[in-house]
Amino acid sequence: METKDILMLIIGAYGAILSTFLLVKGLLSNRPSLTFIHEFGSNEDGFYIEIIATNSSDKPIDLVSLSYFLGASKAEREVLSGHTVSLEPQKSHKFRVSLNKEVELTLLIEEFLFKTSQGKELPYKLNRSIFEDLRMYIFLRDTPEIFLALEKLNKLHTEIEVQSEKGLKEADNLIKQFESIGESN
Repeated sequence: METKDILMLIIGAYGAILSTFLLVKGLLSNRPSLTFIHEFGSNEDGFYIEIIATNSSDKPIDLVSLSYFLGASKAEREVLSGHTVSLEPQKSHKFRVSLNKEVELTLLIEEFLFKTSQGKELPYKLNRSIFEDLRMYIFLRDTPEIFLALEKLNKLHTEIEVQSEKGLKEADNLIKQFESIGESN
């Protein structure tokens, strides 16, 4: 083989590898892909979890179902039914799930399942159960109020101590005055 043939073989191999890489990348980017985060909140109806789904793929995704599973039987409960949510690429949508219905079971949820119009299932598995996350949310939400109440209580305690000291001094002065009146008589 001549140098020219070897060079052509190397260029051909490079082109084949590059085109295979681009094909695989293109096929993977066409797959529906969602990224998730969740937040807790509360309103007059009680607590809820808000799941924020972001379309991280290059094509729109139509979500037709959102469900979670309850208990050991894994009974499915659908949240999104009857309508489709279309997510454009790099756009987000918030899904709110009330935690007040079947509260003893919803606190045990560890996974949500999104289904697309093409039948693809996209799971969102929580790091901890909702119960553990909600407990942290309530603690962090209420901690400033608790510390403020403790500060007020401490201030009130200090004021009572000061008033008590003043009252004891006044009582000592009255006793001394009473004793001095008794000695002079």
